[in-house]
Amino acid sequence: MLKTIRLGNFKAFSTTQIVPLRPLTIVFGPNSSGKSSLIHGLLFAHEAITGDSPGNLDVTRPRIGGDAVDLGGFRQFVHRRDAESRVEWGVTIDVERLSGKVAEILKPAGEVTVLVHVGITKIEQMESVAVQSYEIRTRDAKLLRASLKRRSEGWRLALDELETENPVIMETVRALVYANTTTDKLDESDFESVNAAIDELVPLLELQSGNFLPTGVVKAGASEQPDLRSSFYTLSKENRREELGQIAGLFVQRLLNTIVAGVNQHISFAIKKLRYLGPLRSYPSRHLAFSQEYDTNWFAGGGWAWDKVRQDPSVREKVNAWLGSAERMKTPYQLIVRDLYSSSDLEDPLWTTLEQIQKDGQDFEIEDESESSSESSSSESSASISDIEREVKRFNDNLQKANIESIKDLVLLDVNRKTIVSHRDVGIGVSQVLPVLVSAYAARGEILAMEQPELHLHPALQAELGDVFIESAMLNKNSFILETHSEHLILRLMRRIRETTAKKNGSLPPLRAEDVCLLYMRPDVAGSELVRLRLDENGNLIDPCPGGFFEEDFEEMF
Repeated sequence: MLKTIRLGNFKAFSTTQIVPLRPLTIVFGPNSSGKSSLIHGLLFAHEAITGDSPGNLDVTRPRIGGDAVDLGGFRQFVHRRDAESRVEWGVTIDVERLSGKVAEILKPAGEVTVLVHVGITKIEQMESVAVQSYEIRTRDAKLLRASLKRRSEGWRLALDELETENPVIMETVRALVYANTTTDKLDESDFESVNAAIDELVPLLELQSGNFLPTGVVKAGASEQPDLRSSFYTLSKENRREELGQIAGLFVQRLLNTIVAGVNQHISFAIKKLRYLGPLRSYPSRHLAFSQEYDTNWFAGGGWAWDKVRQDPSVREKVNAWLGSAERMKTPYQLIVRDLYSSSDLEDPLWTTLEQIQKDGQDFEIEDESESSSESSSSESSASISDIEREVKRFNDNLQKANIESIKDLVLLDVNRKTIVSHRDVGIGVSQVLPVLVSAYAARGEILAMEQPELHLHPALQAELGDVFIESAMLNKNSFILETHSEHLILRLMRRIRETTAKKNGSLPPLRAEDVCLLYMRPDVAGSELVRLRLDENGNLIDPCPGGFFEEDFEEMF
């Protein structure tokens, strides 16, 4: 997945914020301090990568954000609405997360960072929001940089720089020359020729445009890469340096294409696995089987979660355990699925069952309602079915054999009263926490961004949510970005770190300080800043918390 996110000149952020992503990344701070800016930066990238209109970076309402997020377009989400400036967006990934050829090429780098700058380009009295520049950096040095330039075919991202001294370039080119030419040694003068050829090539290289991130590198005017699969080059003594330069140029173009395509595919794949849950969850209609699916708020509002519970028994079981647990919600409710049939569909199974009862020799009759209410008829024997439960089972068997398609309806069962109720008949806390629980239990290897997951929950339950997130992050390999006001949730995570160190974490998976990133949003006139608060192995804060977030309880008590 992603190691860090970079956001600069975006919404509340003026200077670039480098945000470490951990299995549990917690963002907290005062109201209106800009806490949502980090999540909104991810939603912007998600829409740019997955949008129906390729290259549309003037994002207003990202689809994944539903009704909860309205970015308003570039002129609104750029910091201070300065349309002349550029938004910076970037991510860092560990090379070990990559696979295939690109992982082999970038192995010496350890990690790689991609930076994109987005701004307004004016083209013949028209304005367009576009990627203005693109960079790839390794841990120790810049690798390449491209910027938007006017070419005969139109505007293109063309290479400005290629750092030939970067170990990734130097060592890979050396290995390619050895493997694909007759030479077995490169001296200093050979590298001078190779570097000169690369310098001449760089201005001719362009990035192939994608929805947001480039998809490869081509030579200006070309539509595909040179085919080097079966090439082997013989170097002559007379033209050795010139031939080395030409061959190195071919290798470098193919090398850069592999790097750009491989890295950006990985980033795009990770961003596509982003899931967002807004601060106000949907309140579905009374009959969930007939609720409208895939409306604009289907995912961000949590409507999909009810459908997931309806269809997935394993998720339903986990949610039920949370609703009824003595340590958690302590409600008498359990989610169950019942089958709904039309009355006409039930006729054949019913008559089949009645015929079977008669063949068994059981005597019965169906009374008229008016007769059954009269005193004279009450003494008469109206039926002699000996085993009601058996006949009910027989009817259910006949119903199954009829293979009638039913509608699966999700309802709540009041276990104490044996009564079916709707989610609209119980406290709003159930409807608000269910999408949070389903997101945590159902996701595998995803980035889950949630705003105020603790909404409408008792403080003790806010703390219990911490355990749900720990299990989901550490066992299901999810990454959480939680924007919260809950001190209780944060304190629970700190407690679990302490218990892991003391080896008293019980049935919960281990949670260590490096698995949690606490980010306090500090507002400022110049722009908000995310302050990272480090934790020690006992879950204690190493850095003082700005704003007295953890001190308010003590001020109220004493």
